[in-house]
Amino acid sequence: MGGKAFSPALRTPRLPPSIYHCLRSQTTSVLSTFYKYVASPCEVPEKLSHGDIDILVCAPLDSLFPPTSTTLSVALSAVHTLSNSKTTSFAIPYPGKLEDYVQVDVQSVTSEELFEWQLFHCSYGDFWNILGTAIRPFGLTANERGLFLRISEIEHVNKDRSLVFLCSEPDAVLVFCTGMGVEEYKRGWGSVGDMFGWLSRGRFMRKESFVRSRLKANDRKRMGQREVYRRFVEECVPGWAEHIPGGRNEPDTREEVLEEALLLFGKREDHNRKIEEWRTELLHAPIKKELRKLRIVEDVEYADAWINSLREAPAAKKRV
Repeated sequence: MGGKAFSPALRTPRLPPSIYHCLRSQTTSVLSTFYKYVASPCEVPEKLSHGDIDILVCAPLDSLFPPTSTTLSVALSAVHTLSNSKTTSFAIPYPGKLEDYVQVDVQSVTSEELFEWQLFHCSYGDFWNILGTAIRPFGLTANERGLFLRISEIEHVNKDRSLVFLCSEPDAVLVFCTGMGVEEYKRGWGSVGDMFGWLSRGRFMRKESFVRSRLKANDRKRMGQREVYRRFVEECVPGWAEHIPGGRNEPDTREEVLEEALLLFGKREDHNRKIEEWRTELLHAPIKKELRKLRIVEDVEYADAWINSLREAPAAKKRV
């Protein structure tokens, strides 16, 4: 939440790295007494301050009686708590500042597989915002559940139904989406520039994908709110050729990526079934539309008859 969950009721100033890392370590230790898996996403290089502390947890040690937000609040010495369906925010005391607090966001994940994926998807700040912009023109998208492809003939009508799940295994997705190995990613980068350089060598990177006029509304919003994303678009991309050649079998079309993804991840059957179901619905849609019209007519006729019967009832009583 960027440290704003408790605003304006509480002051939650940004944290210098020294305090951030100390509190993150302490909080992780406390949460590890309640959960098997506890971790924070990797931070973007050169980050000078932090708005909050983000921690993912999974697999309560006591599965019969998992910890409640109240239990965690007491353990963390929190003074205020806010919860939604996925994340609980705790306001804990800011060291040495009586009037200030630190926001700790604890997100509970339902499975170990999703825990690993979401940790990966949230790491290095705007890493996935940048990579997501690059892969979108090729019919790919990543969200909190994994990597998906979008079926073009369904997408323009129903984006959610156009999605076909591909994979949520971080290493496999990273290799597919960048065309590079995972070693440098796992080592991390000493600077934002180093991270930009690595991303720029990705197999889906194309200059035209980052042209302002072609950016989606969410991307344009990020330009104003996300400094690292904006720097990549404004400082890194202009120096590219149309794309960065690197001998990594860069695809030319969305169709090529579709075929490669279906083969690599073994999802052709899922893809074909979804298309068949969609086309069958479209074929039956006119019939359903006519049936709905018929039911409406029947309902109207029934209602008219019922109203007329009510109108006729008083007249019948008078004649009697």
